[in-house]
Amino acid sequence: MSRSQLASIHPQPAPTITVNTGGGNFSTGGTLFFSIQGRSRAGWTVPSALVSATYAAGDSITVTVPANARAAGADIRRWDVSASLANDAITLQAIGSITGYALDEGTPVSLTTA
Repeated sequence: MSRSQLASIHPQPAPTITVNTGGGNFSTGGTLFFSIQGRSRAGWTVPSALVSATYAAGDSITVTVPANARAAGADIRRWDVSASLANDAITLQAIGSITGYALDEGTPVSLTTA
């Protein structure tokens, strides 16, 4: 479920979704659609586009925030990860978050290059 209190931060790029064969605990296969939203002290960014991932029983899924999700001067404290069974942003449900800063609250975490 995307949030509606929007901060003045640029829209988020789509996350990188990796389906890892085996090692997971999905009991059946299917397709999920993922989106991320950055959250600063002022509110949330515009959600990213949906990215689909097709998985099988026993797989796991890794969601990666691309490096360009943090624009120069942006104070994103975390990225909220949402998923849906349908290719429809209205049906997104929050499933977790990725922190934007180390425990010292001053050092941004490293993001992957995209």
